[in-house]
Amino acid sequence: MQTWKLVLGLLLGALVLLGPSAPRDLDVGVPAGSPLDWTRSFPVHTPGHGPLFPRTREREATDEGEERSSARPRTLELDVQVGSSFVLMRIYTWDLAAHLTWLGPPERAGPTSGGPSLLPPPPTYGEGLFWITLAPLLRLLLHPELTPETATLAHLVEIGEPALTALDTAAGEKDLQDVVRQLQRLLGSERAREDPPLDAPTARGRMLSRFTYDELVSAYPYDPEGDFGRRLFLFAEELEPVIARYARSGSTTLRRAAVAALGRYRTKTALAALLERATTTQDPVELVRALAALSRFRGEVELEPLIERLDRASEPVERVALVRTLGRPRALDALPGLLAFGREAFKERDSDLLIVLLDSLARIALAHIPAERHAAIEEFLDDVERVALSSPSVFRSKRPGRQRPDVPDRAEMRGETLLQLCRIVRFALHSGDEVAVRDLSRLADKEAVRQRREGAHFGRVHAPARLLWIEALGRTGEAGNARLRAIASSDSHPTPLRAHALTKLPYDERTALALDMAAQGAAPEIRALGLETLLADRHPRAKEFCREILAEGLALPVKATPAQEPAAQHLLLRAVRALSSAGELSTVDLAPLIPAAQSQEDAFGSLPEEIRELIRELIALAGQGRQRVQMRERIVELVDLVARLDVNPAIDEKTREENVRYIEGQLSSVRSHRRDLRYLRLVEDAIAEHLLGYRSQGWTPRFERFAPDVAVADEILLALGRTREAAAARLLADFLGNRRNENRAIACLALGITGFREHSRLLASFLLDAEPFVRFCAHEALRYLNGFEVGIDWMHDPSEERFAAAERYLAWLLENETSERR
Repeated sequence: MQTWKLVLGLLLGALVLLGPSAPRDLDVGVPAGSPLDWTRSFPVHTPGHGPLFPRTREREATDEGEERSSARPRTLELDVQVGSSFVLMRIYTWDLAAHLTWLGPPERAGPTSGGPSLLPPPPTYGEGLFWITLAPLLRLLLHPELTPETATLAHLVEIGEPALTALDTAAGEKDLQDVVRQLQRLLGSERAREDPPLDAPTARGRMLSRFTYDELVSAYPYDPEGDFGRRLFLFAEELEPVIARYARSGSTTLRRAAVAALGRYRTKTALAALLERATTTQDPVELVRALAALSRFRGEVELEPLIERLDRASEPVERVALVRTLGRPRALDALPGLLAFGREAFKERDSDLLIVLLDSLARIALAHIPAERHAAIEEFLDDVERVALSSPSVFRSKRPGRQRPDVPDRAEMRGETLLQLCRIVRFALHSGDEVAVRDLSRLADKEAVRQRREGAHFGRVHAPARLLWIEALGRTGEAGNARLRAIASSDSHPTPLRAHALTKLPYDERTALALDMAAQGAAPEIRALGLETLLADRHPRAKEFCREILAEGLALPVKATPAQEPAAQHLLLRAVRALSSAGELSTVDLAPLIPAAQSQEDAFGSLPEEIRELIRELIALAGQGRQRVQMRERIVELVDLVARLDVNPAIDEKTREENVRYIEGQLSSVRSHRRDLRYLRLVEDAIAEHLLGYRSQGWTPRFERFAPDVAVADEILLALGRTREAAAARLLADFLGNRRNENRAIACLALGITGFREHSRLLASFLLDAEPFVRFCAHEALRYLNGFEVGIDWMHDPSEERFAAAERYLAWLLENETSERR
């Protein structure tokens, strides 16, 4: 892992997202909401709805294709997972290593477990996942008053084994060593036992079992750039029972991964499996993952087993995860246990636990608590408010805080957070009361003493209370809606926060705002937010926007290159999926969206290195102390050259001044570091990356944007199959003529979905492909088309057995074709 390359990339993220006036003090921002909410912003693959192959030969439209009903939902629930990496990390300081000398390259890039075993070698991961696990530790170090420690530990436990690498790094900081020891104990470093793949009575069953086994351990579930579940969830309906069985495996690695996979389903089967694991497992990672999934499940959840476990629990991380899960709408049965937990936390003056408890009470109260239960809750709130007002220091974080940002948190912030959460709970209990509405609104009327990056719309509302405050605002009439509109419209807020505000607006207001967001000209992730809102609301113009995005996608290669925005890829994917699910795409629509994949680096030959040479000349001049006017002329020449050569679509005449200022900022400290060769290389890398739009020489994409695995090519091919048109089948057959195409496996599935049996012989030839997954997909397509299979594991059986089986299948096809002609 090349941490030093990443550190300079942080400057790019900070300057791009915060502007040239961003302070360069030591700082890490605290995202809105509880740390137990943070993983919701991670880009992930999710299971498809319904079976991969149609149950009938008729085209089927899903609910997504139906017209919007007359019932207009008051609010929406959206998971927006296309934001920038800065949203997840929120690291403001580009020169972290200069402030924190222990920030060096980690000793390993993967978990400690591994070695000879039944399981494949542990997957590796990139710098993104490393910094995602390190950022919460930096928040504990720099913002202890705003970061509930126990909930932060639970967040890292949910991520699992990859956090061990960040712990190795953080162990160099004295103030974090106790946290490191706690997390190492909770995460563990060895596997309890390794089970072989599940057995099955048929060859196909054994193949599905082994496929699921390998997919579960091939990537980390919380890696924002990984592809966990991408292939697995293609067969979501059929493999869900297999995943549920692996959730009871003797292998810790398998169980953890299976629980994470089940957490992405929204079915009663997954719910039952998750509840069983949440009430019986002793593994902290598995437990927190199961509880996190249950807390996000939007249907009814049986709470009694979780209440009983909370009564028995003593481990703080286990307790906060249980309390968070019990904070569900209509979870009235959980109130006595939660209040008992709260009184215990209050007696111990444990503000970490109180913050999570009040968060859960607010979520229940916002969904309505009967008046006869108010007295006990208000008595508890009175106690917390009395102490928080009279002696706020008793609720201060116990973390020593030797490292502090240049603008440190005020000592009263922890107590203020508790008061704000209490105010939100009171409002929820009396939401129609004018006094409750006034008290809630006052939270943001007075600006904070030291206005920070997001203070303009939030005033004194601290990060842990912001999501709940936004939700409550939606119930305060026009004044609250005005605040919500301001938050949703502001470019200064992260996309998930804007989404939360947008979805709490009344239907007419949010769709009006979503229409503006989805229009051309907005940033791709904002357009995606607008489109998701319109689709969720079944707005009549949603399909119109999807058509526009489809037309724009003609210039967007199917295979993402490092220069392209993952959000733009996601936008195209979402438009294709929505129209395809509604049965509104034809071969004519989709055929232009299959361009040949092209490598950006190959396309420009030696040009990247030539641009780097010009950058090195600029750095040399800056080191000599050349005058600003002279430097600016050279910088303008370089930017104009890149624009003329059309190397990076983001560099053009309109953005010239912005790009010139960026390069000037990068060069501003070169003279004082002119003898530091490592620093100069970092400056060179950052400028080259900015101008080229990607990292040349095989490096990973630009840091400030993750490069998640967006399966837009898969979606386009499968959409072709769902047209069930003869022209689509012919196009897919031609596509499979290139046997080196990396998407041939999905093309095999799509060809099977079309239902045209005349291509069976072509599909049968892929039973001999060198790639096991291609053989698997060809077999599944043939099985659907012909209802015939040879009893063999096409992925894992010896090659001689597979060759013999392929010959038997071809013989059957020839015999069947002959009999049909007769």
